[in-house]
Amino acid sequence: MDNQEILELEIIDIALGGEGVARKDNLVIFVKNAIPGEIVKAKIIQRKKNYLNAVKVETVKSPDYEIKSKCSAFSQCGGCRFQNVPYELQLEWKEKTIKDALRKVGGFADLKIEKIIRSPKEWYYRNKIELSCGLDENSNVCLGYHKQGDYAYILPIKECTIFSESFPEIIEVLNNYLKRNKIDNFDNQLNPNGYLQYVVIRKSEFLGSLMLNFITRNKPLPDIQGLIDDLNKVNPNVSIFHTINNGGVGYSSSIDVEMKRIYGAEFIEEKIGHLQFNITPFSFFQVNTLGAFQLYGVIKKFVSTNKNARVVDLYCGTGTIGQFISSEVKEVVGIEISKEAIASAKENLKINNIENCSYIAGDARKVLKFNMPLFKGADIVITDPPRAGMSKKALSRLLEIRSKVIIYVSCNPATLARDLRDIVEGGYSITEIQPVDMFPHTPHVETVVKLCKNKIKLDNI
Repeated sequence: MDNQEILELEIIDIALGGEGVARKDNLVIFVKNAIPGEIVKAKIIQRKKNYLNAVKVETVKSPDYEIKSKCSAFSQCGGCRFQNVPYELQLEWKEKTIKDALRKVGGFADLKIEKIIRSPKEWYYRNKIELSCGLDENSNVCLGYHKQGDYAYILPIKECTIFSESFPEIIEVLNNYLKRNKIDNFDNQLNPNGYLQYVVIRKSEFLGSLMLNFITRNKPLPDIQGLIDDLNKVNPNVSIFHTINNGGVGYSSSIDVEMKRIYGAEFIEEKIGHLQFNITPFSFFQVNTLGAFQLYGVIKKFVSTNKNARVVDLYCGTGTIGQFISSEVKEVVGIEISKEAIASAKENLKINNIENCSYIAGDARKVLKFNMPLFKGADIVITDPPRAGMSKKALSRLLEIRSKVIIYVSCNPATLARDLRDIVEGGYSITEIQPVDMFPHTPHVETVVKLCKNKIKLDNI
């Protein structure tokens, strides 16, 4: 089988990343945009030693369960791979991907996994989107997403079935603003002399405030007052930020980035349960606010009330998890590499009148290494790392704490399974696994795992 060859394949399973799985000539083939039960024609795009990667080019036979997608851009956008799959079946697939990862990556068999908690909202749940600025197929500058399989073009987005229902009005204002001021797009390869790269939109689910962040090259935003006037007609509680990116594609952690507030408040306010949080432009905050409340509820349950417990909160972000469980424990110490996030966490403490949380800015691995006496013997460690999971050194430092309980929160089943294997080898047993769906119609899923220290293993140390 050569690259670019077209094969007819029956999709028999779903992979960790959401690709369909087929088999031919004793090879596993991962097929993008294909779902189990489907028969497709697929083009081979990459050959590896033990498997092939392919992309669907035609559906020969659809599965019996398939439904009509709600979004008109479904086949072009690629952001929601499973809109043509009933939500209950999506949830079954997500449970299966977690079990498969635990078995194949972690080597765990027969672990009990609780039934997945479904998202409170199946549609219109995202409180944040990042729109790229580029050219549509008619060479008009617009905001949207890169067209699936064709990076050169932008698929204009006027509405979407998973982001906030109020965003289409905002996008219309923005597109009119671009057109009125003849703003062109920046692209490292396609238009390196251009201007606008992205616009990030965030909205508070409960309080309704709106935040926009324009990421551009080094020139001022034009016609600021006209933009403010138009946005205020849609939402009178709006903040506008301008981030100048002198680096490459990425901007959120680049040293070549300068951000300034153009208009409105320095943050938007959001609520999770009875707590309120201020969110700044680069603060991490769960994109599904109602789903976050359920996720944090699971963590609080796993913590259980222990008024004398000392908690270490790794990768704490703006402190949402630690503050959410603070009423159940004696003390929470959060560690986060982003200084901006730590500043927001401290502000959130004041807003919520919480006195038993404190924060340290720095890399978790280094903070634990040089301050281990402060953390050793803590009762509970909560770790919520990025998709890449924990580094070997950070994981080693976590195990040095020898806490009674570890609560691992993960958005990636594969790296979760890998890290759990090391934690179990370090003297812990998995006691509870609770999946939480935060991202309907996508392959992504959150998993919360509780581990307890083995007394026998401890005695042998």
